[in-house]
Amino acid sequence: MQIDTDLLIKWGAIAKKFKKGDYIFHENDVPKFYYQILEGTVKVFITNIDGREFTQSEFKAGCSFGEPLLFINENYPSSAVACQDSIVLKLSKEKFLEILDQNSDFQKRMIMLLSKRIYDKQLLHEKLLIIRQKLEL
Repeated sequence: MQIDTDLLIKWGAIAKKFKKGDYIFHENDVPKFYYQILEGTVKVFITNIDGREFTQSEFKAGCSFGEPLLFINENYPSSAVACQDSIVLKLSKEKFLEILDQNSDFQKRMIMLLSKRIYDKQLLHEKLLIIRQKLEL
């Protein structure tokens, strides 16, 4: 779900270029920005103890990512990297929260977006449980 880029720019968002392979944030970083992709693709992933990557989500132009951590005092449990040359809007956490306070349409869209992501993760979790059960047979 895309948030109006004009609104984000009006509130001070800046466009930043990332080359393929550039990190946007790292695991354990403090969340400081709302991110929305203008061009390109971004992968959010975790790295296990063996150093293998597990992709949690891939986001394309028009999508935002990393925003759930702006609401709680926790560091990123994952990393985000550009899968191709990308342009990403960055808006400070403070301005992002101000927009939510002052714009009910923005609030509703964010609630819908976060709810959809929770739903999708529930479905994925259920599928993984089924696969695990089949493997144990």
